[in-house]
Amino acid sequence: MALSLRLALISTLVPPGARVCDIGTDHGYLPIELIKRGDIKSVIATDIRKMPLANAEKNIKATGVGGITLRLCDGLEGIAQNEVDTVITAGGGGGGVGPPFALCHSHRRARSAAYYAAHHLARIFKAFFMRKRL
Repeated sequence: MALSLRLALISTLVPPGARVCDIGTDHGYLPIELIKRGDIKSVIATDIRKMPLANAEKNIKATGVGGITLRLCDGLEGIAQNEVDTVITAGGGGGGVGPPFALCHSHRRARSAAYYAAHHLARIFKAFFMRKRL
């Protein structure tokens, strides 16, 4: 399974040794690829709906990777304070770009850091996707 260009780009922003939370994991492709990379400590893949988590679980089992925990929760609500140090919100939303992309390295400051990161990254991604659609 190859990552989309969008998810591949996001995966390059995750630092080695990270303990990652992928919010809105959907199919679980990003957590799988991060673990396969070999330098990520762990990934918690969350989603607010049961079906996407079932899809992610199926894909994780099919690839045989370990180190990924699945959780049914809304955003960071099911994540303990010191459980992760890197948060990814990269929702694509069924053919269109959904919420802003963000990657931040402090669970304690996730909301403000995510906003700051999204502000700058959204301009880059918007330019890329607008160019791609032309």
